[in-house]
Amino acid sequence: MKKTIVLASVAFICTGCGPSISVSTDWDRSFAFSDLGTYAWALQVRAEDASETTAVRVQRGTDRVLQEKGFRRDEDDPSFLVAYKLGAEDRQRFVPYNQALLGARSTAKVDYTANTIVIDVIDPESNDVVWRGSGETAPNSNATVEEISDLIRQVVERILRDFPPDA
Repeated sequence: MKKTIVLASVAFICTGCGPSISVSTDWDRSFAFSDLGTYAWALQVRAEDASETTAVRVQRGTDRVLQEKGFRRDEDDPSFLVAYKLGAEDRQRFVPYNQALLGARSTAKVDYTANTIVIDVIDPESNDVVWRGSGETAPNSNATVEEISDLIRQVVERILRDFPPDA
């Protein structure tokens, strides 16, 4: 009974917090990002289980952030191309907790799915990726449609926060 209460408490603590978002970026230091002004969409790749709705949310969110930064979508003469990839991977993490009633420390294994969004900026002349940002999170499996939409928005905003890099 005590173990059940402790494990239920750990599960509540882990799912009660907002999901963490891990973001990383990398770019070609020799590319002239200051010359960028217009963009177009290139290929998008999504995991088999990623819905079309998720793909649309990522694309719309990316469009919104880029346009807020002053970039204009131009399918005829883009100065850069944008592509994204969606992925999901089942993982485990171990969460430490105290068993106060027993005076011991222990860990609980938590299974989760890590969802990843990768956004690439591509030089249309060379077809090289010149900037890549990726964001990873593990949303609550009981999240509502609104919470999932908000999480996707947050991940896209965090990925593109420092794009373009300082030239």
